[in-house]
Amino acid sequence: MSTRIDSVTFLRPERSTLNIDPRDAKKLLDKYDGDLPENCFLRELEDKINSQTKEKVKCACGTTSYGNAKFCRECGAKVVKKSVAGLEINCLDWHDDDSGYDETAANTFFPIFVNKVVPLLRGQAEGSVTYGEVNDDGEDINNYKTSHFIISDGQLVWCEIQLHPGADAPVFTPNDEYEESDDDEDEDEEDDDR
Repeated sequence: MSTRIDSVTFLRPERSTLNIDPRDAKKLLDKYDGDLPENCFLRELEDKINSQTKEKVKCACGTTSYGNAKFCRECGAKVVKKSVAGLEINCLDWHDDDSGYDETAANTFFPIFVNKVVPLLRGQAEGSVTYGEVNDDGEDINNYKTSHFIISDGQLVWCEIQLHPGADAPVFTPNDEYEESDDDEDEDEEDDDR
């Protein structure tokens, strides 16, 4: 048996503020493209990455160079980079195609996602990874497990949810407009007295 990742997702996507510098994302894609899983959030950013990294910058001598140039091709002076806004990350996809047997996501999760991608992420997000063991026939995932994490400015912290027997359950109260008040009960009693 081997491990396969079913999904990597945001827990509360509306609260996520994760972003990545497009130049860093381009470097990651160039270096690891053949090693990334079938469904990878970096690939979903590829069009935005290419449009932002190909922006032209002008040297003091007047020569125009691509935004990824370090030195002017005409005079050799160091090119001052434009500040590039980070690309917003709307999902954390890092899993393989559902059809067939593929362990790429599981094999690259720690060496690439955790060790290479996360340090380049800015902002915060809460996420989870769901994984399991693949049957010997390579078809089904058994014994699903989920681990939770927080990414905060390039750091990943694993979280553990602990449930204790006998713990008090949370108390849920309805919205105020639907909640009966003591005054309503008093009015009902007065109606009964009449």
